[in-house]
Amino acid sequence: EGLSAIHPDSEAPFAKLPDRISFQFLKMGMKVRAPPAVAARRRKAIADRARTGAASSEADDPNWMEVLHSVSGTIDHSTITAIMGVSGCGKSTFMNVLCGRASYGEPTGTLFVNGKPAEPEKYRNRLGFVPQDDIVREALTVYENIFYAATLKLPRGTTPRRVRNLVHEIIEMLGLQSCRDSVVGS
Repeated sequence: EGLSAIHPDSEAPFAKLPDRISFQFLKMGMKVRAPPAVAARRRKAIADRARTGAASSEADDPNWMEVLHSVSGTIDHSTITAIMGVSGCGKSTFMNVLCGRASYGEPTGTLFVNGKPAEPEKYRNRLGFVPQDDIVREALTVYENIFYAATLKLPRGTTPRRVRNLVHEIIEMLGLQSCRDSVVGS
């Protein structure tokens, strides 16, 4: 049975995707607009290098800052993957680029889904991740938190029955049956 059985219509999430999805990402990166003060300092540094005859590169655009540089790897199907690093190292930026949600800058790199080239934006509504700050409601149960998240994320018009079925499948996939009715707490 699987997710495609829960969402047989082609417009529903997961309907066109196989139950097992693997990702490969090559040289994923992100550039954002530099704040005015930073851009001014960078223009001055470029001008100083030009006066001394030091080499300049295409990457020397003072108006842009690279906040994520050349991340490559794979996330295999049926695995839980942790992205770890010190505060400010780009974990959330990387996940936003990978999930097609990095609208605040210029993402770079190549994404493959099940070995085929893919645009992250096409998967924006089908992918998600748990951010470093909890966004669950402490007073709700595990089931209720997933149910409300699904209700908000799924396309308008998704029937309550389909939402419940998907939530049950997610709980099973994550192995949360034993704490399904437990209040999350703080």
